[in-house]
Amino acid sequence: MIWAHIQLNIRGRSKLVDRMRFDRALGQLYGTQFFPEKSGVEVYGKVFEPERLNDRRVEMGMPRIREFDEKYLSKEALKGVGGWTK
Repeated sequence: MIWAHIQLNIRGRSKLVDRMRFDRALGQLYGTQFFPEKSGVEVYGKVFEPERLNDRRVEMGMPRIREFDEKYLSKEALKGVGGWTK
């Protein structure tokens, strides 16, 4: 039960940090803020140092986001990547 509470706090903290940074146009750290375009496709708000997004997510115990791995990691590096979302 305690572990679940800690996990919720981590997720809540990352969402709060991202929202505050997004509102100040600083770029989110964890990629928790995304919005639908007119076409209905969800897009991520600005991300600070997007090449490090998944490293920060892993440090927080969050799963990786595939599209950031595909854009910023080499094909060789992708072979060992797991825990993708989105």
